[in-house]
Amino acid sequence: MRKFFNLTSWVLLFTLAPFAVLIFLSQNSVPGDLFYPIKRGMEGIVLAAASASPATRVAFRTDLTERRFKEAERLLLAKADTSALDSFILEVQSTQEEVDALSGTLQKSQATEKLIAKIDEYQTKLTVIATQTQQKSLTPQTVPATIPFSAQRSAAPTIPPQSQPQEQPTVFNQQTNGQSGQTQTAGSSGQTPSSRPQTVSQSIENTKTELERIKKDLEEKKREREERKPFDSFDFTQDKKEKKEEKEKRPERNDKNPQKD
Repeated sequence: MRKFFNLTSWVLLFTLAPFAVLIFLSQNSVPGDLFYPIKRGMEGIVLAAASASPATRVAFRTDLTERRFKEAERLLLAKADTSALDSFILEVQSTQEEVDALSGTLQKSQATEKLIAKIDEYQTKLTVIATQTQQKSLTPQTVPATIPFSAQRSAAPTIPPQSQPQEQPTVFNQQTNGQSGQTQTAGSSGQTPSSRPQTVSQSIENTKTELERIKKDLEEKKREREERKPFDSFDFTQDKKEKKEEKEKRPERNDKNPQKD
């Protein structure tokens, strides 16, 4: 029996070890990585398991918004890639739908407050990311504009004194290289340094406006729930008062009847 249990334990260890390694490697993956689909698949399994309890499902959804935001932050700062912002917004919208689907008023109010606090945190971080991406885009814009032209000007006077026959091919190569360098720098300065920061900042602003819209929607629904509470409690207290008054009147009638007899 011991040999059997030892054998089964080793088999389970060797079968589960690769899955554990894959899960560990996929934790810090971002969209485009090899292990990122494994990460999303594990999140889907956890969401399916948490469907029995809506409160835990909403809590896990709120944590997923933070994961999506970290992925978008890494891609924005490393590659100026804005593709992960769409997944982040979709995750926040899904979390809002999960919060609205809660039945308990206390759980719904707590989840709403937590999501609103998260949205405020994301908005402040997005402003910081926007400034950081703008600063990074300004530094490469000055380097290719000064170095190639200065290198070409410094190289141009040194080559002609060498020899006349070598001057023509070198000058031709310099002209072609200069033209290509000018076109490359013009293309990079016209497309990557200028247009890419504009697209990044525009997508960040669109994300912030969408977050603001979701936040206002959550606050409006929260305000409506709070406005309904006083009316409900008022009607309930009135019913209690009427019942108490009826109970107090009944013994008085019973006391008066024996006196008349």
